[in-house]
Amino acid sequence: MSTVIDTAGLADPQGIKDAGHAGLVAYVSPSRPGSNFAGKPIQADYVDRLQGLGLDVAANWQYGKPGGTAPSDWRSGRDGGRRMASEARERAFVAGMPGWCPIFFSVDEDVSLADWNGAAVEWFRGINDVIGVEWTGIYSHSRAAAWAIEDGVIGRSTTPGKFWIWQTRAWSGGEIAAEAVLYQRVIDTPSSPGPIVGGTRVDVNDVLAPDWGQWSLDRSPGVIPVTPPNPGGPVDAGVTVQMIGRNKSARHAYDYIVIHTQQGGRGDARGLANYCNGTSGASAVSYNVATDDVDTVQIVEDHMAPWSAAEANPIGLHVCLAGSYAEWPRGKWLETDASDSLNESAMLDRTARWVAAKAQEHGIPVEYVGDGGQAGWPRAPRGICGHMDFGRRGGGHWDPGHEFPWDELLKRVLGHLAPPANLIDQAAEIAKAWIGRRLTEGEHHLDAGGRWADFENAAIYWTEATGAHPVPRGGLWEAWAEYGWESGPLGYPVRDHAVVEGGGVQAFQGGVLYRQDGAEHGFYVHGAIGERYAREGYERGPLGWPISNEYDTATGGRRQDFEHGIMFWDPSGVVQALSKE
Repeated sequence: MSTVIDTAGLADPQGIKDAGHAGLVAYVSPSRPGSNFAGKPIQADYVDRLQGLGLDVAANWQYGKPGGTAPSDWRSGRDGGRRMASEARERAFVAGMPGWCPIFFSVDEDVSLADWNGAAVEWFRGINDVIGVEWTGIYSHSRAAAWAIEDGVIGRSTTPGKFWIWQTRAWSGGEIAAEAVLYQRVIDTPSSPGPIVGGTRVDVNDVLAPDWGQWSLDRSPGVIPVTPPNPGGPVDAGVTVQMIGRNKSARHAYDYIVIHTQQGGRGDARGLANYCNGTSGASAVSYNVATDDVDTVQIVEDHMAPWSAAEANPIGLHVCLAGSYAEWPRGKWLETDASDSLNESAMLDRTARWVAAKAQEHGIPVEYVGDGGQAGWPRAPRGICGHMDFGRRGGGHWDPGHEFPWDELLKRVLGHLAPPANLIDQAAEIAKAWIGRRLTEGEHHLDAGGRWADFENAAIYWTEATGAHPVPRGGLWEAWAEYGWESGPLGYPVRDHAVVEGGGVQAFQGGVLYRQDGAEHGFYVHGAIGERYAREGYERGPLGWPISNEYDTATGGRRQDFEHGIMFWDPSGVVQALSKE
């Protein structure tokens, strides 16, 4: 089991390494009035020395303490939690903490359940307001850790079953929470001093999980997989052009998708991107994307925070609807035939598509979590809201306005997230009189997004482009198999089969496949010869059934044989239909 230290002192990094520890939990809080701890707050140059030796770092906030010159932090309630979380985040970033890392917040006393249900849980909710639940951790005894899980105010480690819990041995009665990532086993006190490591007294913590909040672990999206809420597969965000600018800073979380209006001009998304990038006027504003009825323009990469909503910048993904105003009435947002050529409904749908993709990618609930800007912060820790819902802490704006159609936006978002109808099941229902029982449990996935399912008397194949069509056994399916199924020249079926006098016929992407009853092989027609064959009346015409596929001629053309004649294709484009009779 590896160990890490914690101390308000400044332990020499080489001493930490020599003592066999993997790193330390560092304070990102300042010293209390009247004190001057060397290790509070941690500085970037010290972090560089630690990381240069391969030591890991995690962050903790503790300013006040019982009996100290400042009261316990948790007693400051929700407003105090917001203030301390904002300071903790900024100091951690300055020290070198990357995005997607937790910060532990200390409850360093034997709090009761009444204490917890009073000010303490509200303190954590204030912290959640600023840095998000998923990046909030707790330092406490085992009972408070359990209460924090129950009330949903701390996040999960990427280690299954673990939360951001740094549990102290004090007041825990010998219990170690199964969900904890760190356990403070050795506590430095006057009556029981801790060991000296790197020239200073330290506490020693057992590491209980591979992911204990250390800064070296990359938890960014795509590295730690997010399970999409959509069984239909990933939604394409619809970005049409990248116009990446320089107005951006570090991101900390993906808690909200935030809707903005432009409040200026009747410009388009590209024009807004140019403005944000400073190419058509001075600006100090940006968004992750801008949308209009034609384009979705990426201005700031998703993993960076744009400059659009003050304290909400590093915790939200921000989209601005180009040319729009917060003063618009509901009907204006839904217009499809605007006199100035801007299709607001199409812009709303393009925005909904991007919102759906980002909600899916980052597991953000598809729910409006604002209240029209009354509370000054969204009512839930994650969701979809407007710039106005952050109040003065978001810059004091009121876009996208009181008549923005949230219900319509969310309906369209859910429409983009809805899985496609299972057309294989629908095709099987239509063919139930002859197709027989299903042999496949679920569906097999094929290249290019195709799927198929097996039945007693047929196999049904589907792609988004071709739809779902059964290919019957006992003739056509076996003939198609000779050509390599969907991977061969015929591709996927594009029509249901037809039973005709003397055999079966079915159209595929690469041609029309024929197989006569009792014939050993099937043959297909396509291209110029296939077009002429159709004009001649197919198998009912004078040529009858195909008895070969196309093949090269000595003169550089192509030939195909039929029951009662042959067809030639000449490079000049002439097709000759010759009867044997």
